[in-house]
Amino acid sequence: RGKMIHLLTWYLILAAPGGSTDSFCRVHGESRYPSIRHAEFFSNSAVGYGGSTPMQVRELRCILSRPDASDVLDGLIKHATLAGQLFILAGIYLIDTDRFERVARPHARDKRTVKTVYGCIESEAKVASVIDEMRKGNLPRELGGP
Repeated sequence: RGKMIHLLTWYLILAAPGGSTDSFCRVHGESRYPSIRHAEFFSNSAVGYGGSTPMQVRELRCILSRPDASDVLDGLIKHATLAGQLFILAGIYLIDTDRFERVARPHARDKRTVKTVYGCIESEAKVASVIDEMRKGNLPRELGGP
């Protein structure tokens, strides 16, 4: 019986990241989005062998659900890591692609690399190539959620 409760507890902990965006946002409220601001990698919406949704993606979805999403993203981009800025740029793309082009322009020529995690593949990519992928639209739409 003790093992079963222990396993059930771990199942609930591991399953929690897959919960709805609404419930996640209600629980975390206005947290200043630390996972985006301090992101150490850029990713798609499902990482690792279990396909978990990274906290950065969950925070981005919370931001996008807000009526003032554009203002929140503008405020965050100035204080975010390079990987965090890429999540923010994906959000800006979903709100206004013309504005995305203006804000992403300096990143489009950026020769630096950023750690990436797509599924269970960890790698590095040039920032400019991530921006090129964003311009195709699939990656930002995936990050934005269902």
